[in-house]
Amino acid sequence: MMEEQERVAEKQQPQVIQIMTTEHYNLQAARSVATSEATSRSNLFISTVSTTLVALALIGQISELGTAFFVFALLLFPSLFFLGLVSLERAIQTTIEDNTCVRGINRIRHLYVEVVPQVQDYFILSTHDDPLIYIQAMSFRHAGWQLFWGCWSLNSLASHWCSV
Repeated sequence: MMEEQERVAEKQQPQVIQIMTTEHYNLQAARSVATSEATSRSNLFISTVSTTLVALALIGQISELGTAFFVFALLLFPSLFFLGLVSLERAIQTTIEDNTCVRGINRIRHLYVEVVPQVQDYFILSTHDDPLIYIQAMSFRHAGWQLFWGCWSLNSLASHWCSV
């Protein structure tokens, strides 16, 4: 029974490799889209903060920091704060999505090495999906705070500065 399963597995090996290669490309595309979205959202938020500060400066000069300035600021800052929170939440989600895709790609690399062990020396990145190995493969020193560094931390800081 076991020999029959091994023969069937060997016959299906080319199809399995083709399916996994397609999945590898899909995961790479998903990573690219997630990174692009996080970058676009961060750029949008930072440019919105900049535009808001310029508008406040102009209103402050015109109204000589009177009532119009404070009303304008009270209208802009809550919406800016909300935009910052939404951007922060989505950036965290895309970071989690990116980590999931990297782990999937590493699992597929592991399958490639299982099928053809000679290729292991040619892979630059890891063939394992452990979080510590992922961090090391991305050339980070092992520190817990590095998982919190990225586009979303920039959004968080900008949101905090706007609420002060």
